[in-house]
Amino acid sequence: MKNNSKVIITILSVLVLCLAGFIVYDKTLNNNSKENTNNCPKCENSSLNTNNYGEKISSFKEIKLTTENQTIKIGNRQIKIKIDDLNELFINDYDEKITVSKAYLTDKFIFFTGFGQDGEMIRYFLNEHSNFGNGFNNNEYQMQDFKLVDGYVRATGHVFCGLECDATDKNLVIKYIDNTLIVIPE
Repeated sequence: MKNNSKVIITILSVLVLCLAGFIVYDKTLNNNSKENTNNCPKCENSSLNTNNYGEKISSFKEIKLTTENQTIKIGNRQIKIKIDDLNELFINDYDEKITVSKAYLTDKFIFFTGFGQDGEMIRYFLNEHSNFGNGFNNNEYQMQDFKLVDGYVRATGHVFCGLECDATDKNLVIKYIDNTLIVIPE
């Protein structure tokens, strides 16, 4: 009877160790295969192939930046924008120390671009609620031909990578999700 107890305890101990090993593997080691790989921090529950483009935009226009203050309206917020002689951006008379070339205004946000090696890159972004321009992720895309199509800002562009890779332009969507801009291929 003593031997039977030892065999049963040994079998149960092995089963418990196997179960614990499986749980550790499933919750930690196997977690890497379940991670989202779309480089879109605000889109964790969506895939690049979905139509989850965020909030629709009803107006879109390019704003010509000048050295004189211009008052623009984003939602219920009015802000003053201008650039200095070096193309540094001023918002409400504060120098943001960012060199920009163009501004694009929608009914929900404004974004500023600067020249890259092979197109424009988003350099700054403001919406009705933000005080700073760090709420964007352009995923290193250099873009051109910004336009409003079916309620979403779209452009063409690619990630600049020099001569080392294919730099074929893709159709891009500039998503506005949770007060953030995210650029992804369509």
